[in-house]
Amino acid sequence: MNIKVKSDRSCRYCSFYRPQGRRGGACQRLNVPVESSWQACSLCVPSFETEMVPVGEAIALEMASSRR
Repeated sequence: MNIKVKSDRSCRYCSFYRPQGRRGGACQRLNVPVESSWQACSLCVPSFETEMVPVGEAIALEMASSRR
């Protein structure tokens, strides 16, 4: 079974996109109306990071910050 992942960047995947109505929305960074299907601009910030910190490293960082 082949699974295709759509990797295009569009406004709907940006963390600054706020939906308003059926298809449109607003860009909170530029303060302008946008369509969810538009290609994202260069200021786009993905809603979810693709890199994850390993659990052991995350625990070590948390322990180090709580000792201060």
